Amino acid sequence: MQGALEQALARAGTRSTGAALPVRRTAATATEGAAVTIASEGIALGSSVRIARGEPDVPVQGAGGQEEMQRFDDARSRLRAKLTRLAAGESGARAGIVGAHIEFLEDPELLAAAYKAIAEGRSAGFAWRAAVDEAIRTLGSVEDSHLAARADDLRDLELQLLEILSGAAEPVAQPLPAGAILIARDL
Repeated sequence: MQGALEQALARAGTRSTGAALPVRRTAATATEGAAVTIASEGIALGSSVRIARGEPDVPVQGAGGQEEMQRFDDARSRLRAKLTRLAAGESGARAGIVGAHIEFLEDPELLAAAYKAIAEGRSAGFAWRAAVDEAIRTLGSVEDSHLAARADDLRDLELQLLEILSGAAEPVAQPLPAGAILIARDL
């Protein structure tokens, strides 16, 4: 059975650039070299509101293989249920994105890498982050805009699972002032 990563790479062919996508974003580098999407060209007047999603702290060492495996599986199960509920109400491109998230959540290569790191004493969050980072490096080695989008999907999925593992509350939409100009990396 081919995993989501293998399928994406197979569809892209072998147009390798040797370049890798950035693996870890920081506040200082989040906008360096980032593609900017202008939703509407022209002049905008209004209050700018920046929305930034924080990343949870992830301990390197785990609390033991059994406990971390259980935490990882429980978090994946919760996220899968959330994504399945979300997918039921979506169509078009949004449904495709949610579907990609579900496929990556079950990808055998990602799971094998995460389970291996957990077995080596790493925390579930650290293991998942390392597995996703490696997958993003692999996707970044092929010149293909579709794969770049999948790398963004993976980064979003990584953050969702890390939020569950850390016990972070569901993000709450902040009220926006009338006429606000929204500035965000991802919506």
